[in-house]
Amino acid sequence: MIGSIKFEKLDEIKKEAEIGYFLKKEYWSKGYMTEAVTKLCELSMDQFGLKQLSIVTHLENSASQKVAQKSGFSLYRRFKGSDRYTRKMRDYLEFRYTKGDLNE
Repeated sequence: MIGSIKFEKLDEIKKEAEIGYFLKKEYWSKGYMTEAVTKLCELSMDQFGLKQLSIVTHLENSASQKVAQKSGFSLYRRFKGSDRYTRKMRDYLEFRYTKGDLNE
């Protein structure tokens, strides 16, 4: 396995989901995650009927932000939140993709 992509949060009533992903370092900068996120967006809208997706990144994670942007997501907001592992406050960026944003 070289990485993972999944719905972190899925709201079937609002038809929204947050996407989470990781990739082993030796596979970075090859376009694999951008391809996976783009395909998951297509499936989410076309097959699962979702209307909005989001990706939340740490402020300093520029590579993950590039994946979001190359996959058709737009910056929605910057916010502070508690890290799920360390419980320390951190800065985050949230990117959103709404049905119709990419080649629809």
